[in-house]
Amino acid sequence: MYEYKAKVLRVIDGDTLEMMIDLGFHTHRVENVRILDYDAPEVKLYKGVTQEEKELGLQAKAYAAEFFSLYPNVTVNTEYDKTGKYGRFLARITVCNEQDECIDYATMMINEGYVKS
Repeated sequence: MYEYKAKVLRVIDGDTLEMMIDLGFHTHRVENVRILDYDAPEVKLYKGVTQEEKELGLQAKAYAAEFFSLYPNVTVNTEYDKTGKYGRFLARITVCNEQDECIDYATMMINEGYVKS
């Protein structure tokens, strides 16, 4: 497992983030990261996705965007050194506030009720 500091640039959906990852030695890389252990509702309608799921997916995306506008700097912990089936790196995201109170992003989103049904 590897740990990196990163900045969230954009919320693609509830479980995918575009991030600027600090690789060390003044080297940064922009990557799309898929959150491990969290499956957000879909934000697009396609086969098997209901309008209700899409609405919840858009709410999850909006909640995440608001959250990361307040806490853009995160810690990324990778489980694998390769990408998943859609070319995204798979990772856990931890966010800490000024008092060093840290939360796991996936756990927070699940606790808020933004989960795929």
